[in-house]
Amino acid sequence: MYWRGSKVLSLQPIDVVLTHIPVNRIGPYLNNHVSKSKYNHIVVTGCSLSTGMEMNEHLLPEIKDQQHKKMLIWKWAKENSLVKGDDFNSNMHQARMFWEQEERTKSWPILLEKQTGISVSNLSQIGASVDYSLVAFKKWIKNNKGSEKNTCVIHQIPSLGRIYMKFNEEFGRINVHPMDIEHNRTFGFNRKYYKKEIENIHKTYKSLLTRNEYFKKRCETILKRLHKIALDNNIDDYYIFQSEDQMPEYLRDKTLLSNFQQFRSKYKVGFEGHPIGEKYNLDICKICEPIFS
Repeated sequence: MYWRGSKVLSLQPIDVVLTHIPVNRIGPYLNNHVSKSKYNHIVVTGCSLSTGMEMNEHLLPEIKDQQHKKMLIWKWAKENSLVKGDDFNSNMHQARMFWEQEERTKSWPILLEKQTGISVSNLSQIGASVDYSLVAFKKWIKNNKGSEKNTCVIHQIPSLGRIYMKFNEEFGRINVHPMDIEHNRTFGFNRKYYKKEIENIHKTYKSLLTRNEYFKKRCETILKRLHKIALDNNIDDYYIFQSEDQMPEYLRDKTLLSNFQQFRSKYKVGFEGHPIGEKYNLDICKICEPIFS
């Protein structure tokens, strides 16, 4: 989230998250064997590791720092006629949205759609927590009631410590990351207008840290809810965990990756530390392939 002088420049509530990008189903990636799967739809939840974040970094010159990256993204959008005018401050939000939308077309869920010929709803979001994944999944089921037959879901579980917290009545809940607290960030809001809300988030988060294994227990509770929702709606659920200690025994047989952190360590990363390059996407899809065979 980015702001410059305005109250707030960028928020992504669940209603505006890009959930599906149509793709050409005819091409070199189509796997005819896999496309005979019993599923006719795939839902994916997760964080930036499933949104294609930084997959388009090769389109930018060498990045010096975060502010420089914002400027390069704005220039990219301007050169591609996606934003008008020369006002960086007023156009940065729009430029960033176009950039993130383009990134999503290079995400592994979209490649999975191409490979299987099965439509995908990618509910993952940059900075998402497991709380957010739960809310997004419930919302998807509510909006697709009656059409969820022959659907499976792949939950890419975000790292512990993230949480989906209420900001205020106007903006609802926001994803909060441990680094936001450590670096006294404002979550994309102008402190001039939202000082009380920002301070309340920091205070509440720090109080949660004092509770014994709060985030671990919260994650365990949400995993049970995700699994139950899938069972109640006859949806086959599969999981990608950051580490083995995040994986409960009852989900072992539904686990595609038990140590995602180790898995992604072998790939080249971008400026912000996300895996980049097509091999990362191809390898995740290969791990998912047994689901559809």
